[in-house]
Amino acid sequence: MKPVKKKNPLLRHKFLVLFIIAFSIYFVVTIINQEIRLRDLRVEEVRLNQEIERLSEEKEKLENDLKESQSLDNIEKIARSKLKMVMPNEIIYVIQE
Repeated sequence: MKPVKKKNPLLRHKFLVLFIIAFSIYFVVTIINQEIRLRDLRVEEVRLNQEIERLSEEKEKLENDLKESQSLDNIEKIARSKLKMVMPNEIIYVIQE
């Protein structure tokens, strides 16, 4: 009878160790990439929140300007200054130098 060769258990352990090392490296690289992406997304979130705040303030200002432009006093002021209009029975005096 021929002696049966046993597989070297050390060789099996080497493959297991290599697999664990390769998986660990993949896991670490994946975690690092996710952390970098998460940091970039947080920076983008801050930038977008600032933009939202700026646009909200601009919207509020424009709404106030719209309300003011629709007031009768403002319409009269614009009509008098830019369009040189007068009220009925009103006399304009022009002083020449």
